[in-house]
Amino acid sequence: MTDIRTSKTQTLIDTVERSLDSALVRLDDAANLRAMLAEIEKQVQDVWPEIESSQVGGTFSADDKVQLSAILDKINLLEAKTRARLVWSDDLGKYIRKSLDKSI
Repeated sequence: MTDIRTSKTQTLIDTVERSLDSALVRLDDAANLRAMLAEIEKQVQDVWPEIESSQVGGTFSADDKVQLSAILDKINLLEAKTRARLVWSDDLGKYIRKSLDKSI
């Protein structure tokens, strides 16, 4: 029974991790990125209760811990890259507005 639970947990974690990888590739396409982020959010909401309940004794295996840590790293990277794009576009907007103000 434990092997089945571990296998199911692994499959769920793999699914979320693949989706995060796809989202990182889609940073240049806002519409696809939004769709992918919504999918990731739904996956996490759907699978997290199963992942938690499938853990024997309420603990994660060493492999699961490593993979969950990698997922957190990818979430942080995705957030950092998304924020950087927002800051860049905000700065560009400010620069353009300032240039327009000077020319009026």
